[in-house]
Amino acid sequence: MTSNVYDEPFALALQPDERVLWQGQPTGPGPAQPLLHTLGYSLAFLVSAGVTAVTAFATWRAVQGAEHFEWPFLLAFTLIFASFTYSALEFALLRPWRDRRTRARIHYAVTNARVLRAAPAPYPALTAIPLGLPLEVMTTSSATRQGSVLVQSLDGEQNYLVIEDVANPDRLSELILDAHRALKPKPDA
Repeated sequence: MTSNVYDEPFALALQPDERVLWQGQPTGPGPAQPLLHTLGYSLAFLVSAGVTAVTAFATWRAVQGAEHFEWPFLLAFTLIFASFTYSALEFALLRPWRDRRTRARIHYAVTNARVLRAAPAPYPALTAIPLGLPLEVMTTSSATRQGSVLVQSLDGEQNYLVIEDVANPDRLSELILDAHRALKPKPDA
């Protein structure tokens, strides 16, 4: 087996008689819809924090009057607003960045015996589906020929693996099915 950047996550996981038929990573930054939802939620969070802080400050000013200016009360509301703002910005900016970094470190491989997925924490380090089990392989694709492949074992356990956002998912699913058929015992004639 030739060594390249994709072999490293699977180097220790491969069996001696196993050979890699295909390997890859998710392409692209990931789905756009969660990013739009994230920005929408962050904006709503910031607006809520601002309205809460302004309302509380205006109420306090109306009750206390302009001559009573209590710094601890103002400081408390400033800290609350700052924490809401930090949380919203973290949710809007850092979370998508972390998700892109995580996706960049996910690796997939199809061998002659298994389908493998190596991922960084918080995911399981290595997920494998043996190709010798009864399998169901489903494909989703788009007009750009990008898509995902779901490999699910039908052995009674909840065991599945999704190969996300790869080029030519139909060809990949055919490769998986061909490797699966090659492992099936042939009936004696």
